Amino acid sequence: MEKTIEISIQDNILNVYSNITMNEILKNMIKLDEDSFLNRHNDEVEQLKKTRFKEKNNITESVFFVIDNKYYTPGTKADNYIKILRNEFFNQGVEYIDYFENQYLKNLEYHFNVRRVYGMDYSLEGYKDLNGYIDDVYSLLIKKYNPKNLGEYVPQKITDIKEKDDNFHKICKKNNKIEIYEKIGIIYSSENYLTKSVFIRYSFDFENNFFELAYNDRTLKDVCSSTNDRKKVLLESKDKTVKITDKFSNEGIASVTLYERIKELVESKLRLHSLGEQLSLMTMNNTKAEKNESSEGEKLQVLNTEIEAYLKSPFELAMYKIFKEDRDNLISKILGENEEKDTSDIELFIEDKFKDFDNDSISMSVKFLKHMKAFSILKKKAMIVRDLDNFIFSFTVRDWAVTKSTTRNQERLPVYTSDFYWHLQEVVDSIKLINELGLHISTSVSNGKKFYQEVKITLSNDHLIFVYYQNKRRANNSGVKSTLTVSEARRTVNDYVKNKFRSIISEKSES
Repeated sequence: MEKTIEISIQDNILNVYSNITMNEILKNMIKLDEDSFLNRHNDEVEQLKKTRFKEKNNITESVFFVIDNKYYTPGTKADNYIKILRNEFFNQGVEYIDYFENQYLKNLEYHFNVRRVYGMDYSLEGYKDLNGYIDDVYSLLIKKYNPKNLGEYVPQKITDIKEKDDNFHKICKKNNKIEIYEKIGIIYSSENYLTKSVFIRYSFDFENNFFELAYNDRTLKDVCSSTNDRKKVLLESKDKTVKITDKFSNEGIASVTLYERIKELVESKLRLHSLGEQLSLMTMNNTKAEKNESSEGEKLQVLNTEIEAYLKSPFELAMYKIFKEDRDNLISKILGENEEKDTSDIELFIEDKFKDFDNDSISMSVKFLKHMKAFSILKKKAMIVRDLDNFIFSFTVRDWAVTKSTTRNQERLPVYTSDFYWHLQEVVDSIKLINELGLHISTSVSNGKKFYQEVKITLSNDHLIFVYYQNKRRANNSGVKSTLTVSEARRTVNDYVKNKFRSIISEKSES
């Protein structure tokens, strides 16, 4: 006997995702108990087998096809999904509601294509261990978000949203992280435009001491757009003299508003701040090199050591280190087993022909000639970089007071075939500061296939901005079509890059 469960699901929630993603979620729900769904729709499935339906021997695909057609009516696709969820899944038990909730939140990892990363610090004084401290921060956030609820915290579910403009938040604690999913706005329907919720996520990463604000830039821009009056920000302005819409006048102002809001909520237990501020104390305590101050407007002297670069901008040095590691691997790949002999031959040649060169000049000359040899080989054998799993597609180098140079492949292909890439190497190695880095990163997913993710990392004033490209064409070429799998892969890549930054900076701070 079917259970009667009073449940709500809003079209503006479902419209956050594409039809492909929603279909995948529903098919996964069918797989929870294929036999049960097959028994309920056996007659229709048997009829389907007599047709030319190409997936007729696949139970999940057949059942989904039957269900999808059963509830089809003219109108928006979200209306059909609402009927399917209520009549086919949610009435089968709370496990289907929970599963939908889990799948929905996991897929937000793909939806959030922008991450703004800040620093955070705290004291464990008075706590037995980190876990006890995290529990305390978790309890604080629950109180701040639910001031009238004195009982046990019961997290909201997506299906608890009864009306289009209802608030929603969910606080999760797992693996040295606290994450808050929150609905902050809604964009109402107009002609040919779907009503859509605006979600964000706050992440407190206690493993790397990073705080992260994640969102989808398109939906955030829509709720900020001055040309769209059919929208609503669901947050309140603490300053009664300033309207909340003024604090959401564009993406940049909105992100600062969201950051300052959460910063104030946790300030009694946890301090959020700029990345530069995070490193300043570490720099003073652990670095023995002296910093040469230059007056405002004075040209920055070329940085000769990584310590000097670290003192100027730790995260730009970290990007340089990633850049250098990638370049060294590329040159080894191009020169192969001859690299060591080439280096030795070049050194002998320079020492013989240029006897006045000091060690630094010899070292720079060897490096330059190796780079030019690698580039000359690459121009003849471009296939060397065509099948790379990991590569750089753009970078920006600057010496803060004078110049800024960006090298970018517009199609986000390897940048190594560009003349500018090779001719800028000496400048890059002198300055040792990369302001922006575009990476193509591969990772293995649950089915064993490789997934390729493109991300642009930029240092902007006081924080890092990660922009993840939603490249469906390349995802499909890698054989990964599941948005849930893509979401899991993106989280892996995001953690990998942040861990890389933390590792480099920690190493330098201790030197």
